[in-house]
Amino acid sequence: MYIYKSFRIPLHERLGFNEVLETLPPDWNICLVESTSENSPKKHPNSLPYYEADFTQPTVMVFGQEAGGLSAGIRDLAVKRGIHNIIHTYIPTIPELDSLNVSMAATVLIYEMVGVTMQWWV
Repeated sequence: MYIYKSFRIPLHERLGFNEVLETLPPDWNICLVESTSENSPKKHPNSLPYYEADFTQPTVMVFGQEAGGLSAGIRDLAVKRGIHNIIHTYIPTIPELDSLNVSMAATVLIYEMVGVTMQWWV
């Protein structure tokens, strides 16, 4: 017997990062998803593989461009706005793969976040 749970995730395309920060409740996490591989020199030093990130709290995910990733000023802007609960994460890939398509990366991260919050494996 299968039990299916439904869920809704609000998606906002082309929303400016300032707009996100202005409306973000103070107890929410902000997850900056890097599009770099595990061994990339561009990877943030505190970045975790997605499966080690804490998605038990409400979280806003921000994805960068596939090749360029997130702009360097994104984290600085979040810190200036007083956001302290920042999660840096990436999806581990094989060394020959530079990055994942943004839609594929979003699929993996959203699937993980929903699985954690709904605990559908329990």
